[in-house]
Order: sequence, then structure tokens, then C-alpha cells
Amino acid sequence: MNLLKKEFDLNNFTHSDTAKRKNIDNTPLEEHKVELKKLHTLLSEIQSRLSTKLGKHTDININSGYRSPKLNAAIPGSSSTSQHSLGQAADTFAIGVPREQYYQYIKALVKAKIIEVGQVIMEYGKNPESEVDDWVHVSLPTQKFKNQFMIKEQGKPYRKDLS
Repeated sequence: MNLLKKEFDLNNFTHSDTAKRKNIDNTPLEEHKVELKKLHTLLSEIQSRLSTKLGKHTDININSGYRSPKLNAAIPGSSSTSQHSLGQAADTFAIGVPREQYYQYIKALVKAKIIEVGQVIMEYGKNPESEVDDWVHVSLPTQKFKNQFMIKEQGKPYRKDLS
């Protein structure tokens, strides 16, 4: 498990079993580290508020954070313009919280104007490159992406969540 820590830990966002298996360097540039620190702050805020709502500490696991361009290219289905390669996105799940509940809680925080995100994508279905079958992609807001919610089942197109 790659649990989000209270203090920023670069390894939380750069660890990759795929990179190790394929011997790919996944070291971020300095500008990516700056973005990763912002992402850590966003995820920490989500974790804190989710823990408060549930009345107990709830860990967030990062199963894919920063991806060097070479690593990103090695992940099936990854876009060459992925925010992962900019240090602006992570695929996460909240331990002990159903994926959809976690996704809906992030959406509620955005609707209440407590946080801003770029994209939040509820992804599910078996991915041969992942150790988990479902996760929630969370990214930083940018000019291109702001408070967008989508659903992605492996092997099917993305669909916007308009609810």
C-alpha cells in the first residue's frame, strides 16, 4: 500500500511497480515536484474532510501518481497529454470506503465550493497493469480542466457525469 502521509513524501507519488518491472526511470523534474506538493495538499484536504465525515481516520492510497513520459507511454490506455506526467494527477482510493461513495464525497466538496479539482474520474474494471480494479482519478485544476466529473469503465469510452 502507498498511503498518503501527513507530510509530503515524494515516494508516495512516484512509486510504480510498472516502472520497476520495466526498469523505467520515474524521477520528476523540479516543476513536477511543485505540482505534486499542490496535489498532496488537495488530497490531504479530501482525506481530512472524509475522515471527519465518517468519524474516523480514513487513509487514502495512491496507486498511481507521477508518471514520467516513458512510464506513461508504457501504461495501456494512458493519454500522451495525461496530467500524471505533469505531476498534477493521482489515481486513488479511500481504504474501507466504497469507490462510488468516495467519488460522490469529492463531488460534494466541489459542489459546496470547499475544494476545486481538475478532473475526478471514477474508473473501474480490470486493468492488467494495475494491482487494483477500481480507483478515483483526482487532478489539479488547470485552464483546460476545472471541476469535471467523469466515469470510465475499462474497455468503454469515458462518459461525463452530469448529475
